Amino acid sequence: MIPRNPESFSKPVSFRALAEGDDHSMYASYYTGVSKKTAGTAVFKPLPVRQYMKGDLVSTYSLHFWNKQLLWNNVLIDIASGQYRYMFDSTFGGHCTQYLNRDSCWLFRWGTRTLHCYDLVHGKLSSYPLGIDISSNHEGATVIDLNDIIAGIDESNLWAASQNFGLCLISKKGTLLKQYLKGELNTSDNNITDLERAGNKLWFGCADGLGVLDINTGKAIVYKNPFITNGLLQNRAVFSIAADRTGNFYIGSSYGLLYFNTSTKTFFNLPEGHPMATAEFNRAAVFTASDGKYYFGTTNGLFSFTPDELEFINASEPVKSLKLAGIAIFSNRTSTYRYLSSNLEISGSLVLQPDDNNVQFSFSVPEFSHDVYYSYRISGFSDNWSDYKPDNKIVISGLRPGSYVMEVKVSTSLNDTDASYYSLTVIMKQVWYKKTWVIALLLASLLTVVFLVIRSRFNQRLQRQKELAKLRTKISSDLHDDVGSILSGLAMQSQMLAYTAQGEQKKSLDEISEMSREAMEHMRDTVWAMDSRKDKYENLIDRMRSFAERNLAMKNFTQEFVVSDIDTRKFIDPEKRQAIYLIFKEAITNIIKHSDGNHVKIKFGHEKGSLYLSIHDNGKAYTVPFSDGLGVSNMKMRAEKIGGRLETSNQNGFEVILTIG
Repeated sequence: MIPRNPESFSKPVSFRALAEGDDHSMYASYYTGVSKKTAGTAVFKPLPVRQYMKGDLVSTYSLHFWNKQLLWNNVLIDIASGQYRYMFDSTFGGHCTQYLNRDSCWLFRWGTRTLHCYDLVHGKLSSYPLGIDISSNHEGATVIDLNDIIAGIDESNLWAASQNFGLCLISKKGTLLKQYLKGELNTSDNNITDLERAGNKLWFGCADGLGVLDINTGKAIVYKNPFITNGLLQNRAVFSIAADRTGNFYIGSSYGLLYFNTSTKTFFNLPEGHPMATAEFNRAAVFTASDGKYYFGTTNGLFSFTPDELEFINASEPVKSLKLAGIAIFSNRTSTYRYLSSNLEISGSLVLQPDDNNVQFSFSVPEFSHDVYYSYRISGFSDNWSDYKPDNKIVISGLRPGSYVMEVKVSTSLNDTDASYYSLTVIMKQVWYKKTWVIALLLASLLTVVFLVIRSRFNQRLQRQKELAKLRTKISSDLHDDVGSILSGLAMQSQMLAYTAQGEQKKSLDEISEMSREAMEHMRDTVWAMDSRKDKYENLIDRMRSFAERNLAMKNFTQEFVVSDIDTRKFIDPEKRQAIYLIFKEAITNIIKHSDGNHVKIKFGHEKGSLYLSIHDNGKAYTVPFSDGLGVSNMKMRAEKIGGRLETSNQNGFEVILTIG
């Protein structure tokens, strides 16, 4: 360990970048300057650097050594003479990230948008706009800071670790070629702290741990090594990475120096009590010297070591079998707990009652050397694993009726490879009134009640219709027998009296006889309409056919009656039956009275889902105008009452068309 307070230092120093001179002297930078440790000595002594720090900025970040000259931020210092020049700008650059490749140094000053390349041999500066898009950060960052810059696979491009814009691949002229943000890197933010490339694997530090990006596939994985602070689980942030001769890494983290095996993907920690076990390390504060020593800067001093001086312990060991120690079940109905602790390993399932709304599982693991972390998921409820936590108790609530599998894994790190797993089937019973058979029974009962009610109402309606039909039949029979006989007798008597009467008396008696016959005809129509025994299409067709044959023949009309697509045995509503017949009768009567034709064509049937009736004669002239005097208004009124439409025409003979439905 380098003393926390080097000569003339009066307070703890936060160390940054380091470099090694041609004479193997070590240089270490910090916020107020640079110190030098001459080869063979153990003390860092401050160098006189105040003259180089023109301007207000006193911060520091990068340090390299080239051809007896020290590159400190944007200053090129000749160690022997003390002469210096600025590689860009005319003042001290503050935080400035460097990448040295042979005789060229790429530089980026924090907070700017310009990438510089300085030719160290010829003292020539080239500057390029940095193509990182500010809008790629969706969290409001407007300043670009680069924590580290290293070469790409073929050294034609550069990898840049940014503080707010993730991991960027840029050309040596600043063009952005590829950018990886937190979603692609599987990190919690876009801050990448340090870079180390090994072939096509790009290792990077972040707030969550150590990440690796497969440059060929673009897939990233983050390896975590958490620790407990104030009872809470917290990930170690990785700030600095140094590869050893075996390809593994020494890592400066936010909580101690770590060792990472890149083959097994395993972390190793220093034992408790070691000075570097809990130290907070710094970004850009790592260097591997020519003598095999590793230097790591912290926020409170500088450490150096050789590999044989440190002994790490595995941060994660395979965990022994996980055991279920106890179950506490809270019943919402009784507001009490019941506890299960015996024979838990024998039972492969846990059956919960509908009112068991809260269950706590307690687990135990025979592990005494490492902290243990638990994670779980409830398959069938959520397929996502919970975050690892040190709490060995798992509480679940709000399970709906059904079967679930509770899966638990325990690990001494966040590496699932060494985890121990446990699973338990959890069955939540359904309340009795929501069980399938109960619902089916209730539904069947409801359907039965509905069926019985409908059948009862149907039977009642049918009974009323039967009673109404009987009443209609009785009334029609009584009318036919009583009123019919009276009208018939009146017609006969008036006709007989007319034979012997003279003059006006004879004329009156003839009129009485005629009126009696007309009344009898209307009465027969009414009786027919009321008779429930005549509620079929065949009854309507027979009556229309009979009326047409009887009356048209008296005026020497021939007639053609066509019936199509009608089930004559089918029921027809009495009101509709009567209206159709009266419309038909009125149309035939008008033809008899006013047409000069001699043939009538009648069509009755179904067409395109509608019932239609057509009456058409072959006449050309009428004795009266075609007007309401022909009873057209009455026919249309009757058609509308039964939901029909009546059309009349006298262009090619008198025609009436009735359409219903």
